[in-house]
Amino acid sequence: MSGQVISIVTASNASAAERFAAEELQKYAGLCGVSEPLIFKVGTAEHLSVPDVPDGDGFLLRREGDTIIVAGGSPRGTLYAVYALIERFWGVRFLSPYAEYIPGKQALPFPETVEIRETPAFAFRENQWYEMCYSGTQEQNADFAVKSCNLGSMCEGLDEKHGGNILYPGTHTFNTLCPCEEYFDSHPEYYALVDGKRFGHPTRSQLCLTNPDVLKIVIQNLKKRIRENPEYTIFAVAQNDGYGYCECPACSAIDEEEGSHAGTVIRFVNAVAEAIEPEFPNVIIDTLAYNYSRTAPLKTKPRHNVVVRICTIESCLSHPLRDCQEKNGAYFVRDDKKDKLGMLNDDLAAWGKICTHYNCWTYVTNFSHYTAPVPNLWVLADNMKFLKENGITDLRLQGNRQSISGEMGSLRGYVSGKLLWNPDRSTDKLLLEFCTGYYGMAAAPILAYLRMVNRKGAEIHAGLYDQPWKVSYLDQDYLDQAEKYFVQAKAMADNETILRRVEKAYLSVEYVRLLTVEAERMTREEAEKALQAFVEKAKSFGISYLREVGGAKRTAEEILRGNIETLLNDRYGKK
Repeated sequence: MSGQVISIVTASNASAAERFAAEELQKYAGLCGVSEPLIFKVGTAEHLSVPDVPDGDGFLLRREGDTIIVAGGSPRGTLYAVYALIERFWGVRFLSPYAEYIPGKQALPFPETVEIRETPAFAFRENQWYEMCYSGTQEQNADFAVKSCNLGSMCEGLDEKHGGNILYPGTHTFNTLCPCEEYFDSHPEYYALVDGKRFGHPTRSQLCLTNPDVLKIVIQNLKKRIRENPEYTIFAVAQNDGYGYCECPACSAIDEEEGSHAGTVIRFVNAVAEAIEPEFPNVIIDTLAYNYSRTAPLKTKPRHNVVVRICTIESCLSHPLRDCQEKNGAYFVRDDKKDKLGMLNDDLAAWGKICTHYNCWTYVTNFSHYTAPVPNLWVLADNMKFLKENGITDLRLQGNRQSISGEMGSLRGYVSGKLLWNPDRSTDKLLLEFCTGYYGMAAAPILAYLRMVNRKGAEIHAGLYDQPWKVSYLDQDYLDQAEKYFVQAKAMADNETILRRVEKAYLSVEYVRLLTVEAERMTREEAEKALQAFVEKAKSFGISYLREVGGAKRTAEEILRGNIETLLNDRYGKK
């Protein structure tokens, strides 16, 4: 690439991703004022003939005299190598699809000695914050996904130029593979027997996993799905959301023998995986260890072409997974029929001992109140380390993926993304990086606010569905301290863009105040008007969900009206 700011060499047969990586390096060299007479060799290990580059998404940065080797284990790894160089040596920070921090046109000289090899802590990293995936144009979102090392179905547009993607088509798939709408009326025996009755529901009911006809139908429909989607290598055969496992004699006998409702799940999924393997030897079948199936079976191991995805939906959010011993909280999974309790620590370790492929789905927001503070920023790194220690190779973090977040979604996405790559990084330094770039002169009071709310939140066992008016840390002291810090932040904001970002972050405080001290002295009708006013303000920041909402598609107005009604029912009781 001659006649440019810096000299970049790529292979003649460079892929689209390698060429894009070189273009990005050239672009940011210009933005950062790089002028050293260095040669940057950019490409995959194969194309650069560099033997000691980590595989896959890993990369190597090395200085050899006046030549800088920027090599990836794959085309995507090459892009990661370029962005790592831009961040570490030129000081750029990729904060969101529409916000970057560029320190100016005075790049420091490149160090005389550079030798950096990196491999991500998790091979698959899905960082499910709306701001990470949907808040810009599709091109901005795809560019940002690769800058933040994010993958998965939420990362639209990760084409060949962006190094491609890893996709998991579907999660709760029992009903799509054996639809109750099609079969329940004529064959209720295909569906779970619960409390003496067969139960068919599109999202909530389960299958009778010992019925041979169910197995045939699922195999047939899955093969059809695989043939229709040849670009996918992972397909889900997984329980529907919620409880309702089958209690028929055959299913109950297996679960009793296995010591877990995962017994029927894994035996069924193994049978499906065995049936599809001859035609699709490279396909992996994904299933869940979730709710009632979270405890590993005693006898049956998942097949080599099955991946188990354990879900931590019950866990405490405010304390590290490895340490929290709250027996009355959400750290334990409960069998609602037998009142058996199992510890997440034990379940994590047990699955790790029997799985060939082992993934995790963990949760980092408040599903009932997307705008309320969640005191978990300083536990994320240790949780990721703990999961990796237990054999997790792929990790999905579910935050607010439905809407721009009033609870600092960009900040949370940034910190989570960096830790998904390397959980040994300092949370304090990552927060300082983000806040300095995003909030400018107002960074200090924002950081002070975050430390305060996380310190107070550590006094309780925070859960996924906490109500702000029921948790002790969101009290008058929280409101008083938060008000002080945000008054300072607003005064220190040095331009309209920064002020707008501070005001958006302040929505969390307004939301808590409205639902706690103000709601105490309001009638339901008064609270409804106040919530409507809050929603109008939230909409001006692009917020379209206040809580998790599933089911049929609705307009943004319908969703927010439904959110308000649910909030009022939760706070005041149903009319």
